[in-house]
Amino acid sequence: MAEYQRTERRRHTRTRYLQNLDFCLGTGDDIFGGVTMDISDSGMCIYALHDISEGQTLTIRNAVSIPSRVETVIWAKEYSEGFYKAGIMFK
Repeated sequence: MAEYQRTERRRHTRTRYLQNLDFCLGTGDDIFGGVTMDISDSGMCIYALHDISEGQTLTIRNAVSIPSRVETVIWAKEYSEGFYKAGIMFK
């Protein structure tokens, strides 16, 4: 029986990075809160209490240590009711 092997698709190693996060979606001015979970040279994973959709732009509003301030949501899902998880790609 062949064993299942998971292929890692990420280009860079992820590091656990827990940090409060304030962000805006698209061109809006409304500020939403979230938490970063991990980070790499090419992106990060976040949890948020606001619906986030794949393809949206996300503007970081606080001092998270990232290379850019306007990022792209590359995947998003509702993790549990009213609680969202998203993968963010740095530009």
